[in-house]
Amino acid sequence: MRSAVAVVVALAVSIAAGACHRPPETPPEAAVSSSSAAANTGSPVDIAFLENMVVHHQQALELTALVGGRSTDPALLALANQITAQQQTELQGCQAQLLQWEAPSGGHHAAADIPGMVDRATLDRLRGLRGPAFDKLWLQSMIEHHRGAITMAHNEIQDGQSPEAISIAQSLAARQQIEIDQMNQQLGAL
Repeated sequence: MRSAVAVVVALAVSIAAGACHRPPETPPEAAVSSSSAAANTGSPVDIAFLENMVVHHQQALELTALVGGRSTDPALLALANQITAQQQTELQGCQAQLLQWEAPSGGHHAAADIPGMVDRATLDRLRGLRGPAFDKLWLQSMIEHHRGAITMAHNEIQDGQSPEAISIAQSLAARQQIEIDQMNQQLGAL
């Protein structure tokens, strides 16, 4: 009996000693959490897309802010308000995704390199116009601006890796195409 107890004690001591020298096993929840964190980051393409969309949407908001004091067309004023609301929502979504990924800010391209960006000379001309002349140039500029966003969205859909960023790109492309159609109708009515 004593020898059986001694064997059990020796076995228990050796197991305990071995456990002290082995690295602790990762609990299954922690393994899933760390693999989810690794999978929940954007590729450089995804991050560049969202960073560029932040800059792009900020300019869209700058453009929509010009409409109130320069256009007298109620349909254009309503459209500008609609675009403002949509752009603010999309901008917040892009910023939230970048924050979730803890992506470093400031990695985007120069504004001139982003498709659809309205150049400073056109922005200055818009600031100096009123009435139908403003409406026409604003619609033309915003249509091109939206087309640039759609181009970037299609590139993300094709080359991106993050399901979240691709989903943002798909939604953005669909909504902005609807707005382009509305703007083309208004442009045709001028």
